Amino acid sequence: MQERSPVEWALLPLKRYAQFSGRAPRAEYWWFSGATFALGLLLDGLDWALGFEQGLFGWIVTLALFIPGIAVMSRRLHDIDRSSWWLVAMLIPVAVIAFEIVQAELSGLGENADLSSMFFVALIAFFIIAVILLIFSLRRGTEGANRYGPDPYGSAEGQSDPLS
Repeated sequence: MQERSPVEWALLPLKRYAQFSGRAPRAEYWWFSGATFALGLLLDGLDWALGFEQGLFGWIVTLALFIPGIAVMSRRLHDIDRSSWWLVAMLIPVAVIAFEIVQAELSGLGENADLSSMFFVALIAFFIIAVILLIFSLRRGTEGANRYGPDPYGSAEGQSDPLS
């Protein structure tokens, strides 16, 4: 396998925009995540400097990078031989939290609304699943082929993970 620069690793998920199959090594996931975070900080500063309170540029980029972000995380899970259903599990508490917030807003109480205990249970579930996904994303990928495809670094002999 040819060596890639950090910029090449960060751009690879954009080239694989909506590819949910296959595997993504740690380098691909983390360089993309780091670049996305840095871009977010830069755009937050730009939004602030231009007086956009709602973060116009940040929202545009968030929407543009949402699908490649989900796709690279899906492939990252595949690299450690885990199902992408872990990402779907994250949607359940997110949906409950969103429902509770919308319900509080619609009740007309706004910031003074009391959120139900279901909101806090969903919030705890969200953080637990987020920590599990973080731990999964830090793990070394399966050496050699697994049920999701060949090893992204080639054969197990003589290949090493650049983040080791």
